Amino acid sequence: MFQDISLEAEVGTMCGFTEHEVQTILTKANLNDVTFEQLQARYNGYRFTIDMTQPTVFNPYFISQLVSRKRMVPNLWTSTASESVFRGIALGKIPQIPFTVTHADLMAMEQSPQPVNDNEVARMLFRAGYLKIHSYNEQSTSVELDHVNEETQQVLLNNTMSKFFDERDHTIGEYRDLLDASDYFGFLQKVNEDFLEVTERVSRTMRNDEHYYQHQVYNCVKWALGNEYTSMEDAGAQGYSDLLIFWNDFVVLEFKKISAKEAEKEWNARRTDDREKARRMKAKYQAEVQKAFAQIQTKNYDATAGRHNCAAKRKVHIAVVADAYKRHLAYASMHVAGEEQCELQWLLNGVDEPVDEQLV
Repeated sequence: MFQDISLEAEVGTMCGFTEHEVQTILTKANLNDVTFEQLQARYNGYRFTIDMTQPTVFNPYFISQLVSRKRMVPNLWTSTASESVFRGIALGKIPQIPFTVTHADLMAMEQSPQPVNDNEVARMLFRAGYLKIHSYNEQSTSVELDHVNEETQQVLLNNTMSKFFDERDHTIGEYRDLLDASDYFGFLQKVNEDFLEVTERVSRTMRNDEHYYQHQVYNCVKWALGNEYTSMEDAGAQGYSDLLIFWNDFVVLEFKKISAKEAEKEWNARRTDDREKARRMKAKYQAEVQKAFAQIQTKNYDATAGRHNCAAKRKVHIAVVADAYKRHLAYASMHVAGEEQCELQWLLNGVDEPVDEQLV
């Protein structure tokens, strides 16, 4: 008679490396360019037991790859593995994460390879290594499942976007048309309308991360044009540009973010009408735009244009500001090299732009 002991504390660290083991590996492997903090963010976080006193563990495959290659390698999640997990999950079936399930439902045997409800999808994602046990309530026997680490968050987001395009294949053409027309504001507006409404379900805890918004725009460009026409965190002589597009123009996008806490305070301010709230937030957005343009100029991101065969193309700088409380791209400003003024665009849906426009 077999018994499932997958969530028992006694075997909680059997399928991964503990912090002490990883620190020992780092020392013996002489990986001077890799910090323990980097490994914690990307490879740690796995918990297979409801005993919250048990330590989380690191992904053993990723650690072994780190040692053999002597560096951190992005995108180690294989497309084949992801495809097999997500094949039977419809876009509308992906639950909002963090997600709470009973212990009994988490331990239940799968009845079908195609999950039909939130509980079944969450259980499949947990067993496939995309979610971890974040907390356990003994009284209600409820288990909260959450993202494991930065790697699993991004894989979930990427697969959510992939499902979106699979179910709406005409959308790729719409994004491509906007880039063909150099309508960059229209492109950002469409990212708001399409993806930040969809991916918010699987990334509620990521809204305060500037890279979350950067990743979504990057993925939309990549799907519309292909990998060879965009680059994220592109290395220049003086720093890394957030996002580049090589199409009609050489486009540099720099992302900034208003934190959820800061924005919530303004949007929910008492004795202030909606128009005044929007005006105050717009001033904050414009201040971040100034910082973004200053960074593009100071770091001289245009210097990489030649390396991407774009030396003769028009140089376009776009500052994009996200509002983490609204969970959307909120404001953008575009400057074309050789032109005096910037174009400005209010991106928030459902909030009227204050009319006292100020040029940046």
